[in-house]
Amino acid sequence: MAKRQFREIARVAGLIFQGYPGANKTVKQVQVSSSLLYDVFVDFDPDNLLVRQAHDEVLERHLEISRMIGALARLSASDIIEIPLAKASPFCLPLMVDRLRGKLSSEKLAQRVLRMQLDLAKDMRR
Repeated sequence: MAKRQFREIARVAGLIFQGYPGANKTVKQVQVSSSLLYDVFVDFDPDNLLVRQAHDEVLERHLEISRMIGALARLSASDIIEIPLAKASPFCLPLMVDRLRGKLSSEKLAQRVLRMQLDLAKDMRR
């Protein structure tokens, strides 16, 4: 994500030559140029302002780090209540899918997830 963001920043900063008018470089050529610049800056000048800006923009725009920090602060100030459950709750579905992904089965992952959802829906109706 940082490389993609760096490409836009480097393009605006004029570090990437996009070709002459009427004979623009292909997207692939621009990607290779920006990737090479990014790798060189990260390896030899890790405090580069453009690299830092790319990382900061990724954290704020894509990951919304300020909202994440706020949510973690609210969670740390909250009381945690543990309730034992007889069956798995719907909130644990992503964890169960991740756990099942590693198991060998002839059934496809999407089919297993659908079956798990149907089982949980049956349990909730009871």
